[in-house]
Amino acid sequence: MMRVFSTFLLIIFMTNKSYAKIRDIISFEFGEFLRFAIELSEKSDISFSADSNKIKINFKKDLGKGTKRAKDYIILWEGKNFTINFRKEFSYVRYFIIPMPYKIIVDVGFGKKDVDEIILDREDEEKKKNKVIVIDAGHGGRDPGTMWEGIKEKDINLKLVKKIYEEIIRNSVFRAILTRKEDKFISLDERSAIANATECDIFVSIHVNSSEKRNSPSGFEIFYFSQKFSNYALRIAQKENGVRFDQGSKILFDIYSEFRENESYRLAKKISERIKSLKKVRTIEGAPLYVLAGTFCPAVLIEIGFIDNPEDFHSLRSDTFLKRLAKEIFLGIKDFLEG
Repeated sequence: MMRVFSTFLLIIFMTNKSYAKIRDIISFEFGEFLRFAIELSEKSDISFSADSNKIKINFKKDLGKGTKRAKDYIILWEGKNFTINFRKEFSYVRYFIIPMPYKIIVDVGFGKKDVDEIILDREDEEKKKNKVIVIDAGHGGRDPGTMWEGIKEKDINLKLVKKIYEEIIRNSVFRAILTRKEDKFISLDERSAIANATECDIFVSIHVNSSEKRNSPSGFEIFYFSQKFSNYALRIAQKENGVRFDQGSKILFDIYSEFRENESYRLAKKISERIKSLKKVRTIEGAPLYVLAGTFCPAVLIEIGFIDNPEDFHSLRSDTFLKRLAKEIFLGIKDFLEG
């Protein structure tokens, strides 16, 4: 049975314009999983439906006219109607909307599972023995992340995720996947698409923080995707999302997002209990982070220190510290999966 539902919607503002230009349509394909990122020039309310091998999106605003063809599908839009026609039937469709830049993200699966099975079916014994963990090194390529004295966040992130990967492979039966293994740019849309395509059980994104204060704080911070967030969490999300949006944004969830939020918080707590032996965990809280919003599974983003804090800066450049941190993060993940 095929299911269609909206995961969440971030609403920022309304406009009186009646025309919205399609700026870009990008697709990411991973085995039996396909993601479309449809970027518009501005917001337009929509209605969404799907049936067998066809997706229909009706917009309130005129899109003009266009076509995009690929081997397995054709995309057509004219006026307010937008359709994706596939050569074969799909098993599930899921979509969500991010506000800036305004994008409609559509996930399509062609396997045997419905999306609710992917999210909720965690009781099978064989599945327990073959957990999949996706580790994401934030930023990369043309996006260096935060920098201090010539040291780039993207490089620190990559060093740590490789060490976490080694810990997982060496000390468990879990399967580990890296979103990037080298210094390359990967969009936020593609990072969570990799997680969903592999039907992973956990998604962990690694980042380095910086402070706007003269005396930069020290320590770890862990975030999960939530509809409730502080001003501070909003600032972190703006930094990591690469866009600015308003504190008054509305975020609407379905039941699966609520389940995922609870599990993501539990994952954050397990990791926190392990890494606090190395440094203080300053906060565990929800934030509107795009890279976490697009995943089916429990997901967290870990800020592993403040690059502009002298103590943290020294730690982040220490191979010994990163090895110890990688081990503790792995143990936190293991505690979650085996708990």
